[in-house]
Amino acid sequence: KYLTRPLDVFFYKEMKLFVHGDLNDQNGSVSNYISENDYASEVYFRFGADSLNYYEYRQPVRSGWNEIKILFSDLTALKQRRSSDTATVRIPVPGVEGHYYGVKGKPTLRSLQYFTIGVINPKELGTTEQEVSGDIWVNELRVLEADDSPGWAYSGATSIRFADILNVNVNMSQTDPNFHRLAERFGSREERRAWGVMADLDVIKVLPVSLPGSTFKLNYQHTESMVNPVYLPTTDIKISEAAEQLEQKRIDEGYTQDEAKAEAERLKFEAQTLNVSDTWSLSNVQIKIPTTAWYVRDTFNALSFTFTFNKSFGRSPSVMETKGWDWQATARHNINISSDYFFYPVKLPLIGDILEMFTDYRNVKIYYSPQSLSSNLSARRNYKFTQNRVANSAPSINRDFNSMRDAAFVWKMTEGGLLNLTTSYKVEVQSTYAHLLIDEFGQDRPNSSIWRDIFTNSLFGKDLNFKQSTDFKLSPKMPTIFDLNKYFSLTAGYSVSYVWENRLNQKELGRGASFSNSLSAGITLRWKSLWDPLFKETPNQNNNNTNLQQQQQNTRGRQRDIDVEIQNNNVVKNQDSTNVVKDSLDTVPKISSITKALAFLKSAVKYILFDYEQITFNFKQTNGQGGSGIAGDGTGFNNFWGFKHRDYQGPSRLFMLGLSNDIGPRAPNGNLTDNFRQTNSVDFKTSRPLWEGATLDVD
Repeated sequence: KYLTRPLDVFFYKEMKLFVHGDLNDQNGSVSNYISENDYASEVYFRFGADSLNYYEYRQPVRSGWNEIKILFSDLTALKQRRSSDTATVRIPVPGVEGHYYGVKGKPTLRSLQYFTIGVINPKELGTTEQEVSGDIWVNELRVLEADDSPGWAYSGATSIRFADILNVNVNMSQTDPNFHRLAERFGSREERRAWGVMADLDVIKVLPVSLPGSTFKLNYQHTESMVNPVYLPTTDIKISEAAEQLEQKRIDEGYTQDEAKAEAERLKFEAQTLNVSDTWSLSNVQIKIPTTAWYVRDTFNALSFTFTFNKSFGRSPSVMETKGWDWQATARHNINISSDYFFYPVKLPLIGDILEMFTDYRNVKIYYSPQSLSSNLSARRNYKFTQNRVANSAPSINRDFNSMRDAAFVWKMTEGGLLNLTTSYKVEVQSTYAHLLIDEFGQDRPNSSIWRDIFTNSLFGKDLNFKQSTDFKLSPKMPTIFDLNKYFSLTAGYSVSYVWENRLNQKELGRGASFSNSLSAGITLRWKSLWDPLFKETPNQNNNNTNLQQQQQNTRGRQRDIDVEIQNNNVVKNQDSTNVVKDSLDTVPKISSITKALAFLKSAVKYILFDYEQITFNFKQTNGQGGSGIAGDGTGFNNFWGFKHRDYQGPSRLFMLGLSNDIGPRAPNGNLTDNFRQTNSVDFKTSRPLWEGATLDVD
């Protein structure tokens, strides 16, 4: 029988069923049984994945009810006694004569889909070529003793603090194979142990000198973890049972007792997983000399350093040994320059006299230094050796050594002038020293030789990737003439990103460059404020409008508001300190229909066309171009900042700024293509009030 859904019995200890042989146990019956070597037939029970991968239990057929008891730990241990995974093996069931365990292929208790029961008439037992017959019943197939073994786990941690100089933290944990959380039914079947220690030392606190603002902290961390599985990984074979089977097998093959025991211990050892790691780190180290001198404050005192070193070792059921190390070092320099480094052009002779005529721009500032400068230099090297347990497999060795350097500045050049230009620039370069790590025979070179080559011939190695970004932003200041500064504001900008790549294995064809630029401009118009003077109402108009709004009641075709009439007829004026009451017969001036229509038309036009707070127009254009097979081996950096263009130094300054499509000379004998793209977009935004607390946005 095949089950549509696999059955998992891994967490049970045994399986049982009853077999009932024919009550007629005479000669010629299937239940005829004389001795363990003389009987008529055998019954077998097979279960597994399919007809080629199954476990088997076999026994003689005897009359009446007989119970079959299958211990999974004994059954799965059979796999270890085979010479190969495809071999079929049978062994006697301990303590039960004539009963046998068997295994074929690679079955597992975690996935049972195939069940079959059969009867055979063995040729070598009983009466030769005798036919047998009878009834056999099978009943109550079941699994028993779900593993409810109690489990335990613990964890502990402590810390020791030596004033504010040294901190030491220690932690330890262990989990029993049977331990599980409340939401889980069974444990992980793995014993896990782990411990670690971490120490932080503040070096600054132990120095005999005072260095305010300095930081120098050393961190060390050691961790170990061990996993001891109860079962061989990815199988249902219990390690303790498999080790006993393997030891017995080696003894049967002629090994000595010590040699067989060593083989069994090796099996347990190879099933373990061990990881050991040591890490040393220095994070954000800054040594600041107590001085206000700018040449110290902006140079040495602006430096910070980071260093990390890690060493690891491990092994697992699939990996015999893995060991490696890696380190990373970083140096940073960051300074923020005061915004006081500027001058007023209006104070210059002759030029100042001209600027004095432009009152809106007489206070323009020109900054002659950037506001911030930053640079970074980092290097990383790693080594990893891995030897798998696969027979005759070569070890895997990975080596790498690379560096990264970058620099950036932000410069607000003018302020308070017509254009107000701000620019920013950043460059990043990634390089490799991998070609220095091994010699012509593929062997590791000594560290001394590697560093000698770096400092004498290849300071930054071979460039792999170069990125440069340039940004210009304009914030024009509108003149006050005609109140333009109140109603209009302008923005404009241009940014470009340049990328150069070098695939060392393809030589000239592997060198490529591309740029992507963006040009944007925008204008914001304060629409409502611009037209408010046109719709500004006089006091008489305000009164008339008020009267128009208040005269809403109709009586026999005449508009009349009693409250307004009473209020207007009883206005008291102060004249020559004498209160004179207006004639109660005075009436409100009558408003003509044309005046009402014009007022309504005016309000409607304002509401429809001129009642928007502001209107914003934005335009943006993006362009991009790239190609490969550049003949020059340079990144283009020297052409960008140099005075003279040289083809061998890479693309031109105009290409790097996105102002030219000429990428430069190309490599011969290559199938080269260029990629070009362009997009344009126009954006319009406005908003208007609807009622208090609500606005309508149009985008």
